[in-house]
Amino acid sequence: METKSGIVLRSIFAILASFIFGVGRVVYADNSIAGMWQKPGEFLLIFACTGILFYLVLLVVELVLDREGGSDAESQMLSGGRPEDEVEKAEENVSVEKKCLLRDFVYDKWFASIVMLTLVVLYAICYLTYFPGIFGYDIDQQTWQITGSVPWNNHHPVLHTLIWKAFYDLEKATGVRYIALVSYSVVQMAVVLFTTWGVLRFVQKQNRPILTLLASLYYICMPTLAIFSMITTKDVYFACVLTWLMITIFSFPYAEKHEAVKIASGGIIALAYLACMLRNNMVYALVFAIVLYLLTKQYKRLITGLVIAVVLAMTTMNLLYPALGIAPSETHEALSVPIQQIGRAFYVNDADMAARDAKQTTLVEGERNPLTPEQEAVVREYIPDIELYNPRNADKLKTFFNDERYQQNKGEFWKLYLEIGLSHPMEYVDAFLTLHVNYWYILAEPVDPISKRVYIETGGIYMPEYPVEKALLLPNLFSFYKNIADFNTENMVRPVIHLLFAISTPFVVLFLIVYDVIRRKRKEGVLILAPYLGLYLTYLLGPLSNFRYVYPFFLAMPLLITAGFGTAENVNERNALEQQI
Repeated sequence: METKSGIVLRSIFAILASFIFGVGRVVYADNSIAGMWQKPGEFLLIFACTGILFYLVLLVVELVLDREGGSDAESQMLSGGRPEDEVEKAEENVSVEKKCLLRDFVYDKWFASIVMLTLVVLYAICYLTYFPGIFGYDIDQQTWQITGSVPWNNHHPVLHTLIWKAFYDLEKATGVRYIALVSYSVVQMAVVLFTTWGVLRFVQKQNRPILTLLASLYYICMPTLAIFSMITTKDVYFACVLTWLMITIFSFPYAEKHEAVKIASGGIIALAYLACMLRNNMVYALVFAIVLYLLTKQYKRLITGLVIAVVLAMTTMNLLYPALGIAPSETHEALSVPIQQIGRAFYVNDADMAARDAKQTTLVEGERNPLTPEQEAVVREYIPDIELYNPRNADKLKTFFNDERYQQNKGEFWKLYLEIGLSHPMEYVDAFLTLHVNYWYILAEPVDPISKRVYIETGGIYMPEYPVEKALLLPNLFSFYKNIADFNTENMVRPVIHLLFAISTPFVVLFLIVYDVIRRKRKEGVLILAPYLGLYLTYLLGPLSNFRYVYPFFLAMPLLITAGFGTAENVNERNALEQQI
């Protein structure tokens, strides 16, 4: 029976979702929240309509989750019990029989083998299309480091640079052209496939036959995962390590009950440390997770393991790297949001910018509140190319940020930041919201028309130190994969299919998991939620919204959904599954 508290909680989350949608709609269209009070009637109407819609969506989600969770009668049957009501028993028996048939199918010893073989073939076809691989993203800067053109630094994780160096040295030693890129691509794709197998096995063990089947279809029908798996970027290895870390964390209670806690603790320390070494902001995500684990009174050994990993990572980056002559990442890498906020305060209030801005992101005459000449002079000392301001891409400004002056005058910078913020509070709010609106506004285009960053960068980088020319072994398929990477196909924008590719999908999933964890008071749900939520929050402080950053969520989506919304409803069933699979 529906409880009052359940209705209240559902209403609160529906209102919150409606407000986020309404704000996102305005910000996405105007790069500002001013439209909320410029057209209050329109905003309130949309707010009310979407509020009702989201309330119904949450209600449907509850019904699906409660049905999937299984009734007491079903659990009793699965464990040999006998419900009192014979009519209900007959109905439940039919349901259980269908479920058992599906379970027998997805848990057959050949099922996983067929799925993985299919994935290997699909990944191989994708790779041959892009042969010898995709030399992309930041690999040029890492190549300069290993060739001695620039000093070593931790802007791009040292561990990933070392991985690429191993393959690069192999090519230098053998003299075989492209053996570095080919070997790197094949090994990385193998790691991705191994991680995919780990996720599928995890879902199987949770006694969720329907989710096991859907997870298999998900991986088979997601060409974006195959394309991204061969790109020379740290995000792929990071996603794999993070996925295995989350599998280990969520399995920790089971390991503790079966006297395997020492192995699990060691695995958590190693995987968490590697995750931090492959993405610098993972340290902050784990700190967030540790705090959330402490507040929800999670397992002490788990928390201790994560603390050890964070301490080791901080020691490596702050003590070991400097001792080895490896410079830290540039300071501007952590200042994307403040730089954007100052940039917007200057840009939208400058008359010259208004005359040149075709996108109408500036204020009209009479509404402007320009910076003082003194403030503008100091701003230009830190951000010399402030005219390059782009509402959705902080790289335009932070790339040319004066790190040297900042290191010498941090107090001056933050004093200036506060002064401008006090006189331009709405510009600061607008800058923060519009920078990453694509991450949380569900109708945002995956390829943002303002930042103009492609969905998946497959064009590659040409550099004299390692010139790469595509062989195009399967030219007839190249346009198919390129259209997907560029998000240039009609099928990807269809209402339901769109959610499989939208970079706002992880936010939607995390939002629903938070709701379900609170609704059902599921302490174990926090295990999977905390690290992913912490990682997502760090992205809101990054330079722009892009698929590469949310790739870890898409790679582990079946894991996130299965663990986030609940596991096996019957301990005996799980123990039996351990023996079966």
